[in-house]
Amino acid sequence: MGWMKRYFFPELDSTQSLLREWAENHFYPSGTLVWTFHQRAGYGRKGSSWYAAPGESLTFSFLLREKIEPETLLARAALALYDTVSPYVSSPLYLKWPNDLWAGARGKLAGILAEVRWAGAHPLYAIIGIGVNVYQREFPAGLQAVSLAQIGSPPSELERLLEEFEKAFLGWSTAEASYVRERFVERAWREGILSQEGHSLPAYLLKWTEANEIHFETPKGLYVCPAGQVEMIWKARFSA
Repeated sequence: MGWMKRYFFPELDSTQSLLREWAENHFYPSGTLVWTFHQRAGYGRKGSSWYAAPGESLTFSFLLREKIEPETLLARAALALYDTVSPYVSSPLYLKWPNDLWAGARGKLAGILAEVRWAGAHPLYAIIGIGVNVYQREFPAGLQAVSLAQIGSPPSELERLLEEFEKAFLGWSTAEASYVRERFVERAWREGILSQEGHSLPAYLLKWTEANEIHFETPKGLYVCPAGQVEMIWKARFSA
């Protein structure tokens, strides 16, 4: 057992939804983690559904009540997840801004969702939800996804991944913000389609600055925008 307190349910509508309810009860401390073998109504960023065959994916959410830095929270979780799954895969892995882990052209391996509850300008707590494709051998047609079993050799138990993620996140949670930004960009797939305010153009991610701005190289020159207002769309631009 690691630093997090785990609660397991064979089946849930959503680990994120349940933990959000729990978060309002101060009895549940920072580090509370909920995980399940099957989410009936799992969801991702912008409310998108998360496909997860029962028992074949690792789906969990955990609560943080202190040391919350909203600007780098997703990145810290993404880097911890990268470190967790890397030893089990033979394909290169890439972080996709702002919240996915991909195996290049093979598809999406994992998704991350962060929700922050605010009291004015101060974060009260944060909930991070993660879904990792682990044992699947098939996915619905049209879904660009891949599992650990398809690109490597996953551990025999899902809880092994949880234990390793806890250790990795504990390390990244205390890392300097500048180091987090640098490592995220280093491990990111940096070429794609920049989408902002209804406009899109080809772009190459250059850096993530201390001012929480993202710098891109585009056909129109340097493009700078706040990190929270940008999305990168990969479409079919991954190399094999």
